[in-house]
Amino acid sequence: MKKFLISVVAVDIVAKLAAWHFLYHLPENRIRGSKWKWFWITLIDVVGPIAFLVAGRNPSEDFSEGE
Repeated sequence: MKKFLISVVAVDIVAKLAAWHFLYHLPENRIRGSKWKWFWITLIDVVGPIAFLVAGRNPSEDFSEGE
């Protein structure tokens, strides 16, 4: 049980760090909504960072299909 709990905490920390990295480095126009809103959402367990990584980022115009 202890190993499972440590694994869940590790995944939560890594997911938050990844989301915060994107929030800090992406410009405002690449994020749906405000950066502060998404920061607060990412504080919600593992669900918040996953929500940001899935729904919070706008697709890049630099990487369009066919190019």
